[in-house]
Amino acid sequence: MTGAGGMLGGEAVRQLHERGHDVVACDRRALDITDAAQASVVLAAARPDAVLHCAAFTNVDAAEADREQAFRVNVGGTSNVARAAYEAGARFMYVSTDYVFDGESQEPYRPDAPTNPPGVYGRTKLEGERAALLAEDTLIARTSWVYGKGGSNFPSRLLELARAGERFRAIVDQRSVPTWVDDTADVMIRLLEQRAPAGIYHANSNGNASWYEFACEAVVLAGLDVQVEPVRVHELRLPAARPRYSVMDVGCTERLVGPVRSWSAALAAAVEGGL
Repeated sequence: MTGAGGMLGGEAVRQLHERGHDVVACDRRALDITDAAQASVVLAAARPDAVLHCAAFTNVDAAEADREQAFRVNVGGTSNVARAAYEAGARFMYVSTDYVFDGESQEPYRPDAPTNPPGVYGRTKLEGERAALLAEDTLIARTSWVYGKGGSNFPSRLLELARAGERFRAIVDQRSVPTWVDDTADVMIRLLEQRAPAGIYHANSNGNASWYEFACEAVVLAGLDVQVEPVRVHELRLPAARPRYSVMDVGCTERLVGPVRSWSAALAAAVEGGL
């Protein structure tokens, strides 16, 4: 496991332990994924059956300003870990994103839909998908709008502001699938446990929403009386272009691992759990 110190990696470690799996959890101190030699040594020593690669450069806007580092981590780092997984004879699961799509579709993207990322972050993750194939026995798990307690993400921030009685804005014209980190980790682990064939899978919740719709639902579930102000993407003048519609179809995933709950049901569980 790489990226064990992050929000998704940490939750995956928790769930793997809970299900009785042995885990070698590597954060950035234990494994610098940009160091190919270190990746080979660490994985050879661990002798894993599977490598869950969660480490990544995930700051979408920062990627525009620091393209070199984003590519170094998301492409070079993935290549290093994928090669090391191949050498160790392990399956390889790479975490990707809905930002590999351009947002021009009018219906949910299937795993085999054409990709055309509009920003640097999405391009690095798409190149990372290709680098992940170096492991040969590779599963690519794309997820979207991942949030969780304590993470650096919009849902946690919005509830923090709402509980302080502050008004806040949420984007009304960008649509995808908000996905609780617990559910992303669960789907990825189920894919590994079910010995899913190598390929691309979508590991997000069901349904779709704008950030505005999500925020309105979150404050209601939290029992807060706070006004959410709708805002359009162009008004925020964000550095990175984002797909306006990046809803991903989870049908292929569900046929292998069973039902995936809706974003609204997951949000209710997240708020009840202390988001």
